[in-house]
Amino acid sequence: MITLQTLPSVTDQEIFDQVVRRLLLKGKCPNHLLNDDETNSTNLTYPNLHAELIRALQNIHDASQPNTWVEQFKVIALKFHLKYIHDAC
Repeated sequence: MITLQTLPSVTDQEIFDQVVRRLLLKGKCPNHLLNDDETNSTNLTYPNLHAELIRALQNIHDASQPNTWVEQFKVIALKFHLKYIHDAC
């Protein structure tokens, strides 16, 4: 599981896969990159390395209906040069 502690050492693809999988399977938000200790923190900023991707994923969750998420995830994958492999979710 990716956490704030491990975030600097993971790739955008790993973040994308974890967030998309969790959203499609459980409807959970991208903040589920965080463990319980981290979500209790008052500072929920992400390292600049992945901030744009995480914000884009968060925006899909916050501003879109779940029935549109798959298509929007595919757009994000193209924008960030990632592979979308979650059709089987």
